[in-house]
Amino acid sequence: GSYVLNLGLSHYDFLQNQQLLMTNNWVMDNVITEPWLGLNPRSKVAAPVVIASNNVKLTRNILQNPESRYELGSHLIEPNAELDCKYNWIGDKDEETVWRKVFDRDDRYNLAKIAYIPYLLSNNINTELVLERPLFEHQFINRQTKEVGGDVSGVEELRDSGVYIVRRDINVRPSGRLKITPGVTLKFEHSVGMMVSGELIAEGDNTGGQPVLTLLDNVRENVSSAGVRLVGGHTVREGRLQVEIDGVWGTVCDFGWTIDSAAIACQQMGFVLNTEDWKLQPYQVPKEGMTDPILMSNVRCNDMETDIRTCKRAERSDDFVNSCTHEYDVGLRCYDVSWAGLRLGMTAKRSKLYDVKIERAGLFDYRTYSFVPGVQADFSHHVFENLEVRDNDHDGIGVMYSDIYYPDHVNFIKNSLISGNKRHGVSFRQLGMRISDTEIRDNLRAGIYHDPKLTKLEQRELSEWMSLIDESKADTVVKLPDTEKGTTQENPIILTEGESKLLITSASNKTKQKKTYYIRTERDEFVIGMQLINPFHNRTTEQLFVYDYTSVVDSSNVKVLEVSRDIASFPSVSSSYAITLLFDSGSAPLGNMMMLLTPINCANLPGSCNPSAWHINPLDRNKIYDGPIPRLTVEHSRIAFNGQGLMAIHYNRYLGHDSQVYLRKANESVEIFDSEIVSNKEAIFIFTPFRELNQFNISEITYMINRTRFSDNEGGIFQYSKDLRDSNNIYHWVLRENKFERNKGGGFDVNLPYVWQYNENFTHTVHVDSNNFQNNKDFGISVGGHFARIYIVNNTLLENSCQEGLITLNGMEKESWIFANNIQLNDGIYMVELDMDS
Repeated sequence: GSYVLNLGLSHYDFLQNQQLLMTNNWVMDNVITEPWLGLNPRSKVAAPVVIASNNVKLTRNILQNPESRYELGSHLIEPNAELDCKYNWIGDKDEETVWRKVFDRDDRYNLAKIAYIPYLLSNNINTELVLERPLFEHQFINRQTKEVGGDVSGVEELRDSGVYIVRRDINVRPSGRLKITPGVTLKFEHSVGMMVSGELIAEGDNTGGQPVLTLLDNVRENVSSAGVRLVGGHTVREGRLQVEIDGVWGTVCDFGWTIDSAAIACQQMGFVLNTEDWKLQPYQVPKEGMTDPILMSNVRCNDMETDIRTCKRAERSDDFVNSCTHEYDVGLRCYDVSWAGLRLGMTAKRSKLYDVKIERAGLFDYRTYSFVPGVQADFSHHVFENLEVRDNDHDGIGVMYSDIYYPDHVNFIKNSLISGNKRHGVSFRQLGMRISDTEIRDNLRAGIYHDPKLTKLEQRELSEWMSLIDESKADTVVKLPDTEKGTTQENPIILTEGESKLLITSASNKTKQKKTYYIRTERDEFVIGMQLINPFHNRTTEQLFVYDYTSVVDSSNVKVLEVSRDIASFPSVSSSYAITLLFDSGSAPLGNMMMLLTPINCANLPGSCNPSAWHINPLDRNKIYDGPIPRLTVEHSRIAFNGQGLMAIHYNRYLGHDSQVYLRKANESVEIFDSEIVSNKEAIFIFTPFRELNQFNISEITYMINRTRFSDNEGGIFQYSKDLRDSNNIYHWVLRENKFERNKGGGFDVNLPYVWQYNENFTHTVHVDSNNFQNNKDFGISVGGHFARIYIVNNTLLENSCQEGLITLNGMEKESWIFANNIQLNDGIYMVELDMDS
């Protein structure tokens, strides 16, 4: 089996009422193996004893299972936690042998560390012989075998060119630095990856010596005897599912078929399941296998079962005579294995990837069906130049948060190729990047994708990684309300140049506390950038007020941000060198709010901190201050042959029903200049998935596209919102000097939603100015929905074949300027239609 003992309580037991002690047990001679040959474990390793929470303690036990690869395994996904497993016999007394018998953070960077030293030196459970001071220390680089892996806490350099094999995760700790020089190739076993919480420098020489991070092609175990196969597909990984029972091959009826059963079928064949791409629709299932008998139906396996043919909840052919036909056969798509990608963590220092190739990554953990981008930046302020990111099983590059206040505005992808990825080319949760001179092509879904949603698990994990920030520089974390620092004006918390502070609220205090904190920069010519990394839980009693002043004052002239209410106002900038925080824990604080404070030199801001340069939003609920806003700029780039050129999702609220966080911003913009968006299935798609009946702060979203060529796309620019009647988003579209030619479907079609607390002076705008639209099919310029200011001027519309008409304004009244356009030789029912319904 996969374990003898699986021990876990509630890991998030803040009151620390739960404990489990395992002592004086003999766990011996068990044969524990991975359930599927050839698949590497991550979160659910097979071991005689596995531990899933840090309130479990092991002491004085004999673990001796020579035919099992491991004796002890961590099932706890929290890299900051430590599991107490001291004073046990772990199969041997040799230090290196014992180390290899333990599966924990040394093997996979996101697991908890197992503290097993001191351990017993004899398999007598009462022995006094223990190893207290270890002499063995795992070396990151094994020069003989050319294997690398494990923690990097100091400085390591891969200097010698050639191939290095990676069999356990590379984990660059916050104090560590790893340098990869030209000519180095890292070949990762599947599901093995690299986490950088410190610094990574990987540089090629632009003369063919680029470092390569790729998959190690192992000789896979022979899985053809698995008794499960897929027939008729384009590859062995897709097709009609067949099983072998008593020497006969036949199909499986999809009545009752579940994703868990599908995962087991893939894993039996040595493949993995991707939850976004696994089920073949009836029309996709190949014809082959239709003459074979139907052998199984209503297959519903649980997560302990390892063979779909023996699942307890499954019917054999005798149980469902003539109740299923081949049109209901299971059609399945599995994915081949890949490595777990490169991740630049929340605390990573500015890292540099220059002339590097990253390919064939994506599979993070086959047991949780999780895939990750080839390169993931959790808090992006890195240099990505001359990269080649291709053929990954997920996104090419994925950005979670963008550090828009990083001192020298470093955040770009330059001169790179991002191609052939099975999901998106580049994906963003928060905007804040400049993409220039880059080609994004042949990605299965969008070339560029923006979805500002974080699940609660992702959010919790990011905050756990962020709390490592103290490891590289002590005193960076400020715990509210635990710390007494900064509680008096005479002794404020000082932000020194180039160094940030991380505010974290604490969950464990049982008494109601109210405190004031004074924070100021070291010098007066600095202001304070505030980025909300993790908002308050929607059921917490905590409140945090940020006063844009040297003290707490009740004045209409002083800006006050209430962090729960004004989520969209972050990231924000103070107007001077000081802010004051008023924190009230309430009676039931859930904690874990995180805010990063960064000192910014006024010289780096537009307007140089001059208050007259502020732009004040007319809706006083939401002032927009001078300072960087989340912005994606694409220039001199080519986006071609993708599912969509650009896709973005915008939400109306901050928190979902299941504690998802939507990273709405008061202001955000997407700018595309001097680029090409060609031969995509759809050029641009903007979507809002649900309406919002509550009023929240308004977001202003700008799409500015200038001097860009749209050609040979199957679809044009399309904005569709399910919140047309109730929205908190205002849109500004600006299209100038673009060329639209030979597109096959659609043109520019936007529907603008009705905005809560409507203000006619502050509304949607659409500028279509000096563009050339020529030779497009099923074409039309259509602006519908709510009141908007529309300018359609100086455009040339020539030889277009319209679906209905050429220019349509419908929905509520539009304040329109349509003049100086050249409209000739178009084919449609009408050229201009104004169809208003107040």
